[in-house]
Amino acid sequence: MAQCHDILYCNTLQGHTRAVNAIAISGDEEWLISGSADGTVRTWSLDTGILHDVIDLPGPVTDLVLSLSNSTVALAMPGMIVIHRALAHQYVC
Repeated sequence: MAQCHDILYCNTLQGHTRAVNAIAISGDEEWLISGSADGTVRTWSLDTGILHDVIDLPGPVTDLVLSLSNSTVALAMPGMIVIHRALAHQYVC
């Protein structure tokens, strides 16, 4: 098992209340985005580990993908796909 000194970054990001099912790191390596069975997507600063943003959704997040421009996150949930942009949520069944 890897020890903290063997890896680039070691920090426990606390906030999700259920299992984390998906993560992505922004192309500029500033942000980590996590999706959870608790129905939230959280954005964390990789430099500080501070929670920046929380998106509350109507069900568990099973997967996520961050666009190359870091402006859009596609989220997989049971029975739907959610496209989240900086200014609006769009739900696609």
